[in-house]
Amino acid sequence: MNNSLFKDFYFIYVLTGRNYIKTVIKSFDFIPEEANVVIITNTPKILENVKTKFNLIVQDLESLRPDWSRKHEYVLDIEDELEYMEKLSSMYESGYKYPMGIMRYGLKWAIKNKITRLVLVDGGAKINYHFKSEFGLIELNNFAKEKDLIFGSVYYTSNNELSKPLILGEYNSIVKKYFPFINEDNYPKYILDSAELRLDNLTDTGFDGHTFGFWFKELASLETLFNFWEDLTQFYYENNKKVFSSSHWIIDFEFMVLIISSIYTRYFNAFVCGYKNIITHLYIPENDFFGVSLKYRSNPLFKETKTREDFLRVNKKELIDHYSGLQNANNLIYGFKEINNE
Repeated sequence: MNNSLFKDFYFIYVLTGRNYIKTVIKSFDFIPEEANVVIITNTPKILENVKTKFNLIVQDLESLRPDWSRKHEYVLDIEDELEYMEKLSSMYESGYKYPMGIMRYGLKWAIKNKITRLVLVDGGAKINYHFKSEFGLIELNNFAKEKDLIFGSVYYTSNNELSKPLILGEYNSIVKKYFPFINEDNYPKYILDSAELRLDNLTDTGFDGHTFGFWFKELASLETLFNFWEDLTQFYYENNKKVFSSSHWIIDFEFMVLIISSIYTRYFNAFVCGYKNIITHLYIPENDFFGVSLKYRSNPLFKETKTREDFLRVNKKELIDHYSGLQNANNLIYGFKEINNE
């Protein structure tokens, strides 16, 4: 095993809510002891007594973000699992959307700790499950000999006209602040051709899941990227910009990723590639058991229930089928084994 690659690489989760944290804890047994895992949450006490064989770092989310983010990117600060889910469900019914962009504060943590190789992931990301993460790290390292890498949920398109009105229009003032040389004449009409070189074993179809990774050489370049992303987000909220998200219950950040990857692959020494083998992104039942995402699906796989336990009971067969077997379901869904043994 290439221990040096694990030593310099960090898997960073940004999570709120005990049950979302517990679904990550459930997968801890698969994580190799050489790995560095960071969990950034507004309820760090939940992880106080968790013991791991790998290097687990817990950080308070609120220590990393400013007041404007707390105001506009509101997340619940509730430690009790049932209370959290009841309140969250009520908020969703009233039109609340979860701010997935707070994942960028994992990047801020990395910069503060002088880390330039990392991946920001949500609760569905499993480390060393199905694929050995070390092989993905080896491939990324080989691919990054001459370039910085941006990988994961990269909003990839060979025709970058999609981001033109964002770069030169709505967000032009922020773009000019960091990249004053960009104008109509040298606008990046496409994400640089190097993106076409995505390796098969580094590509996951559709870049599924909120997974955004960086393999950079210079900390300063990564810091500029974060500051740019932070200012884009603040401008977005404080100027009531339209939501580019297609989701009914989260505010995603793919359109900002498109702006970032467009600029960094066109003007800087960067490639875009996939992330397969770094993590495996899998479905988790946390959003479905109270119907948040189920009601927006034309052909839902599962039946809505009032509680998480009932969801596991009622949808037992469907969950086993979805996870390709009972063992996988037991491995990945906390509480499922107990329900199954009733």
